[in-house]
Amino acid sequence: MRAVLIWLSLGALAAVCYAQGGTDYDLPFRSHLERLHKWGGHKTFVWQVSTQYRIDENGRANVYRGITSLVIARSGDSVSITGDAFDLPPIGMRKGGLRLVSGRGWVLDASEGYSAVVAVWPVPGDVLSSINSCRYEAFVFPPEGFFYGYCAATDPLTWLDTEWEVVNTDAKQWVLKARLPKPLSAVLYPEVNARLTLSRPHAGSPAVLELDYGGIKKVYRTTKFMQLQGYWLPSEVRYTASTHSGWMHQESVLRLVEVRDTESVKIDIPIRTQVNDFRFAGPRLNYQECMMVMNEQKNVTYFWEGRLPDTTKLKRLAFEQGKLPPAHQAVRFSWWLIVPGALLIVWAFLTYWRWRRKISIGEG
Repeated sequence: MRAVLIWLSLGALAAVCYAQGGTDYDLPFRSHLERLHKWGGHKTFVWQVSTQYRIDENGRANVYRGITSLVIARSGDSVSITGDAFDLPPIGMRKGGLRLVSGRGWVLDASEGYSAVVAVWPVPGDVLSSINSCRYEAFVFPPEGFFYGYCAATDPLTWLDTEWEVVNTDAKQWVLKARLPKPLSAVLYPEVNARLTLSRPHAGSPAVLELDYGGIKKVYRTTKFMQLQGYWLPSEVRYTASTHSGWMHQESVLRLVEVRDTESVKIDIPIRTQVNDFRFAGPRLNYQECMMVMNEQKNVTYFWEGRLPDTTKLKRLAFEQGKLPPAHQAVRFSWWLIVPGALLIVWAFLTYWRWRRKISIGEG
């Protein structure tokens, strides 16, 4: 009996340790990372990006190179991402072609590419914690699904809208993996492998982020750190992306050239620009779902008037265009059907009551 009690006690202790989660139990710098996230919430980060893109076509390797800029401006829950866009010929370089702005639950993509149409996509968090698989235009840099949070002094434990647990640790690093794969895979592809390494000597600053999904392995690796106002930041990042088959390989080196206080997170969009708003397509969309909603045109269309419409106006536009989800449509249509019918019943009852009253008076 005593042995049974001992084993039960050990099991309960193990369960408690597991329930606490690897992040809280094993990371002494968690509060420091939270302060870092808050400090970075009012900063603008300016990067210079050198990209080399190799693609093998018909047994022949073609190499393309470009140098672009990347500016990430944070202000509370609002974020803007601007800079140059680099693509393969005939598009080539687009100075100022990258234009994203994000709030809680959405990202607006006004980047210049094949189309001048602005797109608004749902994301679980914002553009710095989520990977937006619904890029309306795909460039060589920034590529589709690029994770900007690595370059903007954000808390790594909030990345990818999932929970992380420590799987290995030594004197130089903590190695973590995604603890709940479902939220992560819902944003990207059906199967995702994610691994995060934090640097011990640099107070938990990100050293490596590895993502493997959709037949492509992507690695963000910090090659240089800098300390600014008591916080360690990646100051040089090497980004690589390779297909499993080997036909495509990309390497970009990002160098941090300036950190300053944020003045504005706005981007300029010409008035009357057409907007395709997909926020009613679902709270989050993976890559396949993005393609599906675009093909089925499950978007609300309107013209830019200087700001996004609020939820009430967006619902009204969606209803007028027949783009509301079934649940919303059922509610809206039920009122349109029930109210006139109820008024008709009331009118018929009053008419009948008056008619009966006249007959009663006449008989009296």
